[in-house]
Amino acid sequence: MLLSRYLARRAEAPTYRRRLSFEERMAELGLARDEGALSETWEGHLGGRRVRVVRFEDRMSDPPLVAEVSTAVPSGQLKVAIGDPEQTAIRGSRHIGDAEFDPWFEVEGDLEDLALLTPELRRTLRNVAHHARPRIQHGWVSLTGPASVDVDSRIAPMVALASLVETAALDASARIRRFAQDPDSGVRLRCLEMLSARPTNTITAAVARDRLDDPDPIVRTLAAVLVGDANRLVAIAQAPEHAPAVRRRAARALLETGSEAQKFAVATSLATGPTPLHKLAYDLVEALGNAAEPVLITLVGSPNAEVARGAAGVLGRIGTIRAIPALREFQSRTGQLEGPLRPELARAIQSMRITPSANRRKADAPTRPLTQAETDEQWLDDALLQEETATPAPKRERGRQPSQPSRFGRAPRDPRGRR
Repeated sequence: MLLSRYLARRAEAPTYRRRLSFEERMAELGLARDEGALSETWEGHLGGRRVRVVRFEDRMSDPPLVAEVSTAVPSGQLKVAIGDPEQTAIRGSRHIGDAEFDPWFEVEGDLEDLALLTPELRRTLRNVAHHARPRIQHGWVSLTGPASVDVDSRIAPMVALASLVETAALDASARIRRFAQDPDSGVRLRCLEMLSARPTNTITAAVARDRLDDPDPIVRTLAAVLVGDANRLVAIAQAPEHAPAVRRRAARALLETGSEAQKFAVATSLATGPTPLHKLAYDLVEALGNAAEPVLITLVGSPNAEVARGAAGVLGRIGTIRAIPALREFQSRTGQLEGPLRPELARAIQSMRITPSANRRKADAPTRPLTQAETDEQWLDDALLQEETATPAPKRERGRQPSQPSRFGRAPRDPRGRR
């Protein structure tokens, strides 16, 4: 009874297929062995797609016997391979700007080739990398892994990668436009950076104009640089809500192409901004001459010692009495002034402790002792008042000396008999 029941159940149970050897499975797939190849190679067509399978020994792998499944794709000069995360961190280079993709893959190629890496293709490469080593090179997409694993498990992912590459292989200009509209802001920035390294053409101008209103401020800044929109660069550099790196990038572009008025406006904003921007503010106004005095007065008080010394040195050469309080404060703080001072500035700085003008009303004087800053401010007010009310000296005729009146109220007689 029990034996008959056992035999009946065994007869109803499915029959399991014997595991085929690697060579048998290649023959079943219709792939022919290439006898002329150095490694064990099988080639053929699967679903109308050219496929190549290579089995070889890789001493760097565990186990050393590996199998590579490949198919031809229109990838141009694009090269994508698994990279070393530690080496990528040391180099600090961004391949395409995708923070999730770049640490694990090394990418080479021109912009037209990199534009094949759509978000879907990058995501599929990351997913496939959990089970095999994907690579795109020389017009082939390949998956490499242990030969002990069923080769069928690699054919489906390989076909998926190849289909994505074929879908992305549009016209070169269309690829670049799509790449510049990638959802990842780092990829969009990388696209504009690569365009900026090329001579300006219609594609560069069109892509940059499309990115002038990009949500990312860094992308907007680089787009304005490529288009040459100085007004947008001024607005970005003056915006305090932007990060210092963004404002610095916009100001550097104006340093080369901006007008004197634009440089002065941006430098005025940067001089009152974070300390890392002070050096760039100084560079913007260094060549503006006397017009740069208001910005230089602000920069003399910068925590950046190099910027403060440079601003003090320039003020010492071109500054007016309005720069005296800032120069004196710098001198008291550091004990020195960079460069030679104009004589009038040197004398004025030494006389900063004089009593305010007697013309100042006593009712305006505070009952408490004046601080040094208040004394300096009063001195500057009096100096500016004297400068404004001073009457110009009469012009002297060249070659004649003015006659001096005598104590009797008459000019001295000329020895030759003339007055």
